[in-house]
Amino acid sequence: MHLGKIWKYFRIRNWGLFIKLFIPLLLALIIPVAAVSFINYDVSKRNLEAEVGQSNLSTLQQTNVAIDTILQTTEKMQYHLVRYPEVQSFLDQYLNISHYQDVDIINKVTQTTEAYMEGSPFISNIYFFSSSNRLLVSAYTGINRKMTEQEIRNMERLSESENGSVWLAPYQQGLFAEEMENVQLIKFLYKGKGQINGFIDIQLNNKELLRLIEDIYIRKSGYITVLDDNGRVVLSKKGMNVLDRLSNQTPWLNGAEGSVKLIGQDQREWLVSYTTSGYNGWKYVASVPVDELQNKSLVIRSNIMLTCLLFAVIAVIVSLGTAQGLYSPIRSIRSLLRGVTVNERKLRQLLLRKDELGQINEAIQEIAAVKEQWEHSLPELKNYFLYRLAADDSSVRNDIQRYAAFFGLPVAAHYVVLVILFGQSPGTAMQGQTGRADDDNSFRTLVSKAFSDFFGEWPAAGEATGFFDQNNRFLGIVSFGGERERFAVDFPKELKRYCHEFHESLAARYGLQTDIVVGSLCDGLDRLHESFRDAMKALKYTFVLGPNVVIFSHEMEDKPAADPVKLDYAEYIKNALDAGRYKQAADIVKELRDVLKNNRYLSDSYVFHYRSLVNIIIQHIRTAPAANGWPLGEAQHKFARFEQEFANVDEATDWLCGMLERMDAERDDRQSLHIIAQKVVDIIESEYDQDPSLAELAERLDVTPGYLSRLFKDQLGQNFKEYLTAFKIEKAKRLLIETDYPIETIARKVGYNNHNQFARMFKKHVQVSAMEYRNRMSRR
Repeated sequence: MHLGKIWKYFRIRNWGLFIKLFIPLLLALIIPVAAVSFINYDVSKRNLEAEVGQSNLSTLQQTNVAIDTILQTTEKMQYHLVRYPEVQSFLDQYLNISHYQDVDIINKVTQTTEAYMEGSPFISNIYFFSSSNRLLVSAYTGINRKMTEQEIRNMERLSESENGSVWLAPYQQGLFAEEMENVQLIKFLYKGKGQINGFIDIQLNNKELLRLIEDIYIRKSGYITVLDDNGRVVLSKKGMNVLDRLSNQTPWLNGAEGSVKLIGQDQREWLVSYTTSGYNGWKYVASVPVDELQNKSLVIRSNIMLTCLLFAVIAVIVSLGTAQGLYSPIRSIRSLLRGVTVNERKLRQLLLRKDELGQINEAIQEIAAVKEQWEHSLPELKNYFLYRLAADDSSVRNDIQRYAAFFGLPVAAHYVVLVILFGQSPGTAMQGQTGRADDDNSFRTLVSKAFSDFFGEWPAAGEATGFFDQNNRFLGIVSFGGERERFAVDFPKELKRYCHEFHESLAARYGLQTDIVVGSLCDGLDRLHESFRDAMKALKYTFVLGPNVVIFSHEMEDKPAADPVKLDYAEYIKNALDAGRYKQAADIVKELRDVLKNNRYLSDSYVFHYRSLVNIIIQHIRTAPAANGWPLGEAQHKFARFEQEFANVDEATDWLCGMLERMDAERDDRQSLHIIAQKVVDIIESEYDQDPSLAELAERLDVTPGYLSRLFKDQLGQNFKEYLTAFKIEKAKRLLIETDYPIETIARKVGYNNHNQFARMFKKHVQVSAMEYRNRMSRR
């Protein structure tokens, strides 16, 4: 009965009418919609792969800059180490380890190396080898051992194949018999032509390098691999080298950078992006499985097929309804709105499903969001292109026409680079403007906008753009049109006036104290690196000219070599310290400051001389018999981060003199103490971890506790318990800075068996908890 009704309902009364209506709908609606939809699908899929490839390439470029910075810092460290007198003595002289003086030279070499490594987490160990002694010295173990004959042959082989220095990948055959798991930089030192004097071997910490890569590469799947210029693996994220699966397809060994889709040995598709370091030729390769991208493509394809199916169903329903006598769906809907009774079940079949159309809209919105994100990142890509061009990246200069056209930069214009250094932190600068400490991004935005607005109003200027580099320096780039002859006469005067006005504007409007260094005018975008190079060369004069200045590179006269410092100030300082004349040592530091400031060409040696002085003071504090309480940790921290801690020679001089004066005052205080009070101080400094009591000390010194208490307070201005607690807290502060011990361990080491009591006393004296104090000091 029911089947008969259903058949009667769906039975087509007029097949001819159904076919005549369905075929035109099929040709005019369904087929074009399907064709356009699948074309859009193919375009969307390609765009998605291109976006992922570009994102991977941008990540690789950031990784490249970060790793290159570490490698350059390592080479600079190597350059400074070989110039220390102790290292020169170790390499050039014959040493007998049975003689105290010779062992002292080796100890000074290892101590200097340890001081460098304390501020460099990317360094795992440093080796020195002297051919004169055939002796290998390590930063951790001191005198290591004599090198074997095989290791000597390895050294000679490597020195013949390389030009003075060589980078070795992990597990690559190097100097030693055992394979090293870290990246190594070996620098060979020569007495004369072809005669090796020794070498320095700096081993990097691969775990720290991989952690840096993982911090940059935040994608859930995929891998980054770093190869040397011969294709050997240097670093591999997650310990996995995907490149071995790609059937020896190695486009990254030939091209500078790009993205390709390759098929591995397991027939799995991979999207591979690669770039080449302009510094040492290393290859950076990111591999992402293509099936990760197919999930979004599958959603788009399913929605397109569902849409086509819906149109087909609609065509069938419309044709069926017309053939059944419904005639016109539009007329039926209009009749329903007017209250005319129609077959509602037939009309309901014509409605589209909103949830399926919603999925299509979500996919389209997601594609639009990706496009918007790409457009938003264009200014950052432009700034990155200009930075690489200024840094003389050959991979960018070789294709400068295409990049310049893409970013809308005039190739034939004149350009000048300004390097701006800031004398205050971003938080302090923003607090002066808004009354509250803001983040670093707000500070960068403020400076970039101020630069673009100010130089954009200059009639002679074309485009003015600026950005911050990884060293927190602001690089401003201004382009100019016009004839070269006019610039030769008018440009220096106009540029000088505008730079001074901009310098005054930053100080007046934002309260910013800045150093501005202006490079030379260059002809053409391809010579931008010359202006940047001149600005960086002139940057050294900020050390001696002081803060808050404007320096023009073309006004700085070139001089082949500065006259060396004629007097041995390091020896004078050492003699004054050994004699206990700390005020005289401070006067020697001031005299050296005046010598450097009166000859601006000695600015390059400023850091070298002052680092030597700090190193001498560190050695004196370590060996002085009355050095307890002297600022050893502070001196080591300043030595490791010297160039970051001090902006110019005056700041470094003030700190050195202040530390020497504090040491002199503490020495005088000790000498003026009563003999019994001095004995109590000595016992506290040697036995503070045993928590000695006043009664115990009185018994040991054969006096009454009351007499000892009054004598101690009269001599030191505070009672015994206050002095003991303050001394323990100072020791705890040094352990928090210089070690990684847990808080509980530090509490026991300074004589507190109760951790809670230590926490209360530390916060009472320092105003913050021990953990917060450690975090604050580690950020400096």
